[in-house]
Amino acid sequence: MRLSEVESPDVLVAKKNRGVGEYCWTLSSVLTHFVLTKNPEIEMLSYLDSDLYFYMDPKPIYDEMMRKSIGIIRHNHAPKLRYMEKRAGIYNVAMVLFRNDPNGLECLAVWREQCLNWCYNRLEDGKFGDQMYLDEWPTRYQGVQVIQHKGADVAPWNVTGYSVTESKGTIFVNAQPLIFYHFHSLKYFGIGNVQYHSYTYAISKEVHRWIYDQYLSDMDDVMKDVYRVY
Repeated sequence: MRLSEVESPDVLVAKKNRGVGEYCWTLSSVLTHFVLTKNPEIEMLSYLDSDLYFYMDPKPIYDEMMRKSIGIIRHNHAPKLRYMEKRAGIYNVAMVLFRNDPNGLECLAVWREQCLNWCYNRLEDGKFGDQMYLDEWPTRYQGVQVIQHKGADVAPWNVTGYSVTESKGTIFVNAQPLIFYHFHSLKYFGIGNVQYHSYTYAISKEVHRWIYDQYLSDMDDVMKDVYRVY
């Protein structure tokens, strides 16, 4: 699909009153709502951030969902970083799941409307971007599943609070296999020129080797393909 298909008049109003990054955050709800409502045959739809990398099949996440309507994942900040929750919220918009049922559709429609009205890169009246709206979902909607698997949405802000090990090519987080990692604040300047993450995070060399190196190796392969074409 093209972005123009998604940009209805109310979306274009929002596009004019916020920055590019803020507009991308706005589209997390807008695009997900568009796809799910235009394709009624879809049973469940997952929104994913673009800076995620899956190390295994996400089946354990879907197994946890069972017949629930909405799936969200906690930030699970490491002890030294728990102060971030006041700015970023309890839950992270990295992977958000919606079942095509009344509960899922209601939640998604309200989230879309909220993001169109306000989605900015600042903390204001209990809001921050598209994210802090999720804090009220477990009490506002029925059928919300907070994903418990520790291997889901491992990220710079929580990895130092986990026991991370590696065995025979599989990475474990608190003894559960790593499903996906969120490469927040990684900056990719080109092949071999990378900032792993913000200096806010003190991540071990072992985690860099076990988690980051595989991702960067695959990114290099992708970049080489791009360079061959362009």
